[in-house]
Amino acid sequence: MANEAVRHGFDGAADAYAHSRPAYPDEAVAMLLRSFGLTPGAHVVDLGAGTGIFSHHLAAQGLTITAVEPSAEMRAKIIASDHVTTHAGQAESTGLPDRSADAVVAATAWHWFDAERAIKEVRRILKPGAGGLGLLWNLYDESVAWVAEYADISYRRRPANSPSARDGDWRAFFDGLSGWEPLQEARFDNPQDTTPDRLIERLLSSSAIANLSTAEREDARQEAWSVLRRHGLAARAQVVLPYVTTLHWTKPSG
Repeated sequence: MANEAVRHGFDGAADAYAHSRPAYPDEAVAMLLRSFGLTPGAHVVDLGAGTGIFSHHLAAQGLTITAVEPSAEMRAKIIASDHVTTHAGQAESTGLPDRSADAVVAATAWHWFDAERAIKEVRRILKPGAGGLGLLWNLYDESVAWVAEYADISYRRRPANSPSARDGDWRAFFDGLSGWEPLQEARFDNPQDTTPDRLIERLLSSSAIANLSTAEREDARQEAWSVLRRHGLAARAQVVLPYVTTLHWTKPSG
């Protein structure tokens, strides 16, 4: 994968990750299904499935999901069911059979992958004439002042070689990509009802913070509390964290 942190960056933070990450809007799921013509029973491969948040969204629509996740700790949080099967693998080398997927998705994950290798793997496992590749991100709505300050705490602490969806650099790979249609895009507001404690948990479960020393993590924690206090949020029972969900999709062109 593009970065070893994909495999180990969230180790030790799987519980916090599962508790604090937002879901995806029903409207985004519905648009993805319509765009690919997916109906109940279709097989969808979820790359970098994490704790299975998006896998279970899709399974609720009657789809059959293979949740591919390299981290054993994250994979253990995915609730297996008749519609969801976990699979130890990487986006660039899933180990899944050729031409076995009706669609492939990656939710808040593609920016971690080696895009050139991953797109070849997607093409290999897609059935001929199948749906395509769907990419989603839940991104902080940084047009809100306190959210921008909060997001910057982890962004400033990420390693120099650590990719981020925040800068959108991942998109350049798809510009004029041979054999694929141009990316299409839709955006959805996705506010998350949460608490101050969960906001801190959310921050500390990011890969940029989870890999820091104990002292550095504590420094990030205190800075986050300072942001919340400065904006009058620290003492509230409930806080709304504004997210924007972006959906992108493309299909093989030939």
